[in-house]
Amino acid sequence: MLILSSLLLAAVPQSALASTTSDTQLSVDPVCHDEALLLRTVGTPGSSLYWPRAAWFAQLRDLTGDGQLDLLPGVDALTLAPRRGATRFTPADLAFSTDANYAGFLDGDLLRFTPGGGLQCILPEDELVTALAVTSGNFDLDAAHIEGDVLFFSLKDGVQSAILGPIEDGDLLVYQRKQGAVSRLWTESDVQAMVDQAQPGSGSIGDLRSISADPITQELCFTVQSPTSDDATLYGDAGGGRLVPGFAEADYGFQVSTELDAFTFLPQAQERGPVLDVDLPYAASGETIRLKVRHGSPDGLVRGIICRKRGFAEADYGGGGAIFLDQQDALYQRQFQNGWMHPTQLDGGGSATFDWTAPVLPPQFDHVDHYFQLVDAGSGALSNPILVRLR
Repeated sequence: MLILSSLLLAAVPQSALASTTSDTQLSVDPVCHDEALLLRTVGTPGSSLYWPRAAWFAQLRDLTGDGQLDLLPGVDALTLAPRRGATRFTPADLAFSTDANYAGFLDGDLLRFTPGGGLQCILPEDELVTALAVTSGNFDLDAAHIEGDVLFFSLKDGVQSAILGPIEDGDLLVYQRKQGAVSRLWTESDVQAMVDQAQPGSGSIGDLRSISADPITQELCFTVQSPTSDDATLYGDAGGGRLVPGFAEADYGFQVSTELDAFTFLPQAQERGPVLDVDLPYAASGETIRLKVRHGSPDGLVRGIICRKRGFAEADYGGGGAIFLDQQDALYQRQFQNGWMHPTQLDGGGSATFDWTAPVLPPQFDHVDHYFQLVDAGSGALSNPILVRLR
């Protein structure tokens, strides 16, 4: 039986985040990019956007240094990795790898948010390569689950290890970081056998795509690459292999054929919060751009605030679970002091648009960043942050 972190053990209802291999569509969100995080909660119809592309722009900014806001090259190996002292889940409690090398990070690095924006590596590819004694092949982290100082993981491609021999992309490996020891928990054939038992006649599984521990049953659960009709379906290892209730591909409400690239259970039941979005994260002086909000309280009210600096403060609210703006920023404080909270009325579906006219760019700057975040006045839930760069 897995020993779960105290944060994970607090859970009873099941919520999870997932990312897809390619862009997809949901019944409630017609545009979901492949790097977006989707929220699925058992008992709630379908799934919905949780962390859209616009939120990644606000987190990454320009890590590559090319003068453009960065687009993350896909999400792999998504896992819960609670901050020390965390009392509630926020996106800063996630770790992940990327589909390709990015901004000095390797596709085998395990990364997490830096609270004020940016990324940090919490487990480098080189450490895993050394522990495995990889002698040939391309190391690319494809699935991960953290339990204390133990990492369960799988690779995107097969490699040769001087310790474990040939490693297939469907194998599940275990790295005990304190001891520096690696082992093989499942072979690809083991995974195939569990899928066959859960769904007889389903065919070859291909790659092991994700791994996570069920917070209720404490079993290891996973997704696989094939068959196409179930490559977003979650399987569990209990009893030699089973379908995990509430997490079949059909439960997500996908409108097109979709494959999951990453999946992790969350420590607490997560209700839908308002999702803030913008089509393009750039504006010229005096230009009016349209911000969009979805999944707010039906016929409710959202209040927005603008800030020129990123920040991070865990907050006792739903949705994003944190204030991603710098509360010491003069613009932020001035809005609160004067009650300038930009109220916007939502329609019966909890959606609205808001037009923002960009100020004039000061001549001494080549750009000025503006961060936005909303609070739902009805539920108290916070949205994700977004960034609009004035240039």
